[in-house]
Amino acid sequence: MYATSLDEDLMELSGVNDRDLVKSFVTVAMGAFSKQKAQSSWYLSGRGTENFVAIEEAVAKRYPALKLFDDWGINAQNLEGAMLREVMLKGIEKDIVVLPVHDAIAVQQSDEGWAVDAMSEGWDQHVGFGRARLTVDRP
Repeated sequence: MYATSLDEDLMELSGVNDRDLVKSFVTVAMGAFSKQKAQSSWYLSGRGTENFVAIEEAVAKRYPALKLFDDWGINAQNLEGAMLREVMLKGIEKDIVVLPVHDAIAVQQSDEGWAVDAMSEGWDQHVGFGRARLTVDRP
């Protein structure tokens, strides 16, 4: 099971059919102090001006309240870590094995419903607005 990020939706909206590019844009844009610093980093890596513009417009269209270019990325990583830690601790209390995998967790299929609920509760507790989009991957 994993919590999806913005990338799949933004790929469709932007017309940039490269998940790594979209994920890179979000990482750069949320981690940069300013749009100019984000553009500089993006352009130096040779990712293409048109891709930057297309993905930026897709983000603005789909998530107009999302603040980019204000160095929020570190806060997001800290929130994500706190949420995953709490889900893992809740799993220990319930005798459920929870393995962190990047921004996701792995559990036994029999614990799938519990995991979805625990991840949703973690989002609500730490973020307090919106709904997390959760996706379940099965072998």
